[in-house]
Amino acid sequence: MRLKRIAGTTLTLVALVTAAFLYNIHAVRGSDHQDSPTVVSRPRADVTDVYVFPSPTDPTKVVFIMNVDPLLTPAAAPNEILDPAVMYQFKITHGAVGTTAAEDQVIQVSAAGTTPAVQQVTVYGPAAPNSTGTNSTFVAASGSFAFNQSAGTTLGNGIKAFVGPRADPFFFDLFQFFKILPDRNFSNPRTGNTLGTATPTFNGFNAGDTSGGAAGSGGGGYACSTTASQNALTQAAPPGFDVLSIVLEVPKSLLTTGFSSQIIHVWATTSTTTGT
Repeated sequence: MRLKRIAGTTLTLVALVTAAFLYNIHAVRGSDHQDSPTVVSRPRADVTDVYVFPSPTDPTKVVFIMNVDPLLTPAAAPNEILDPAVMYQFKITHGAVGTTAAEDQVIQVSAAGTTPAVQQVTVYGPAAPNSTGTNSTFVAASGSFAFNQSAGTTLGNGIKAFVGPRADPFFFDLFQFFKILPDRNFSNPRTGNTLGTATPTFNGFNAGDTSGGAAGSGGGGYACSTTASQNALTQAAPPGFDVLSIVLEVPKSLLTTGFSSQIIHVWATTSTTTGT
């Protein structure tokens, strides 16, 4: 079955070495909550964030996390599942920093079943992709496990896997953001085809502005807020939101064996057979 990509999120570069991980940050695009009409209409295919980091419990493994299905309320999250029609995919390419090469390895996830109690999740790979770019097909399966098993499930190739609802880990003070850029607030009245107010809002500090942006320091006049930040996505700031987390603890050997470079570049996509 050939699936076409409908959404994706890129991540930092991760350097794999024998004893530790080295990180080089490049062009990260994160927290894509509801970033297009396509994924708003199919929220289970909406990739919000991607994380890669050393396992805190096993130095021989690295953790891959893809969060999807944003803005779930605590009441709705226990009833949410992965979309059985979607391929969830980590794409990996090996090479020097700055490479633009296509993926040379993939880890894919699919789900079967329409309720949390019966949904089964299958992991495919890591393996060389059958095709690259916007079209994908499933590689060989590594194993299956039940949805939302907190202890995780260890597959035959050593990957430990979990999929289920978790609190959204991304920190964003949306409330202060809307104070700075009120025209970005979708709930404000529309003016023509512009969201919010038509009055220009903050577009950056002028050259020469000093800390605090006092008028005359460069023409800015924008003062830094001293109000404590408030995370719009945490349970501590009602209503609070959850996401569905795909968590894979992968042996480093599965990511480095057979490759000339131990530097990996990771991004994530969701795909359907129609691309819609």
